[in-house]
Amino acid sequence: RSGRKNFIINGGFDVWQRGTSLTSATAFLADRWVNGTSEVQTRETFTVGQTDVPGNPTYYHRGAGGALTWYGLDHKIENVGTTSGREVTLSYWMKGSSTFTNAPYSIQNFGSGGSADVATPLSTASITTSWAKYTHTFTLASITGKTVGVGNHMQINVVRANVASIVIDIANVQLELGSVATDFEHRSY
Repeated sequence: RSGRKNFIINGGFDVWQRGTSLTSATAFLADRWVNGTSEVQTRETFTVGQTDVPGNPTYYHRGAGGALTWYGLDHKIENVGTTSGREVTLSYWMKGSSTFTNAPYSIQNFGSGGSADVATPLSTASITTSWAKYTHTFTLASITGKTVGVGNHMQINVVRANVASIVIDIANVQLELGSVATDFEHRSY
């Protein structure tokens, strides 16, 4: 694969064209991301010079904290065939206001008129109250024999957790080919 290594667009949560906070029902806010439940989500700013998350990122995403049990934060990658049958690694920096288990997963969506979705649970991660990098390496199913329709995509549910009243902070999300989580790729606008 040539060009950019990170399949995630806006993995640094830099672009928020719809505003910087949302308290209503399930919706998009940070560009390319969808809040999977009706929880609050906001853009937060790192302190200049902080060293908890490398690379001196400007922003991070803050979500959940409400009474709902499950919280999800999802990203769709166009073209279900892009990563079909390939080994990929998801990496991100995360912390919670309390400890919790994150259980991300992927969904191969074959679009309108296409085959049924294929969901792949990923390994879980025990999230702490301090910033830490988490990685999940997995192989997506082949799309051989599937019918691919309009609007097909691969969805990564980066945050999927039972987090009633837990605030989740996430930064520098990356999905790349291979079994190694490399340094976060800062993409230009």
